[in-house]
Amino acid sequence: MAKGEPVQIFVIIAGWLHFPDFRSESLIMGFFHMSICPRGVRGRPKLFNMRFQHLPNAITISRLFLVPLLILALKAQDYFTGLLLFLVAGISDALDGFIAKRFDLVSRLGAILDPVADKALLISAYVMLAVVGDVPFWLSLTVVFRDLLIIGGYLVVISMMGPVEMQPSYLSKFNTLMQIVLIVAILAQHAAGLDLPVMTLLLIYTVLITTVASGAHYLWLWLVKREINPVNKKELS
Repeated sequence: MAKGEPVQIFVIIAGWLHFPDFRSESLIMGFFHMSICPRGVRGRPKLFNMRFQHLPNAITISRLFLVPLLILALKAQDYFTGLLLFLVAGISDALDGFIAKRFDLVSRLGAILDPVADKALLISAYVMLAVVGDVPFWLSLTVVFRDLLIIGGYLVVISMMGPVEMQPSYLSKFNTLMQIVLIVAILAQHAAGLDLPVMTLLLIYTVLITTVASGAHYLWLWLVKREINPVNKKELS
């Protein structure tokens, strides 16, 4: 079996389960595609795309349904379940992005749903960890306010200029990574019965600094440098 085929087989079977009215046809066309198309070719049979085009969005939506479960688990201070749910959400995030890019199934809806699901998960985790006393309230407030600031700024820009491209900066990506690492570290410590206060404190202040810095960086790009790129009208058609 060639490298990459196990993932293709998984996508075909997942689509087969998700669209029962086209099971036989989907399987035949999926495996036919694998047999005739060389690895790395982006062009896909139209029937293949039609059967699987909603699979990445379905995975993203399923990640949104994990948010209330995570909230309930953290409220009950069930850290093992919370850690499991958070890791499953992370895996689903990587999976839907891989499927969308690998099989050329990127959509405008998916581009909206994916960051919404990610932010809903992170904000819910930080708010609940602050409620149960595992992270300082001021850190949760900083994380939430930074995201609200970015969303509010984006809405103001598109109301004045129309649709614009939003590309996360490297600083913002690093901040998101640190936010995730802190959540996993806290949940894992509680689940395993560990106590690492120095490491936790270091992560808390790293998240604080990168959150403030990334928020200020976005404001500098938008208000000072005015690096705002309108979306090409052809991309909206």
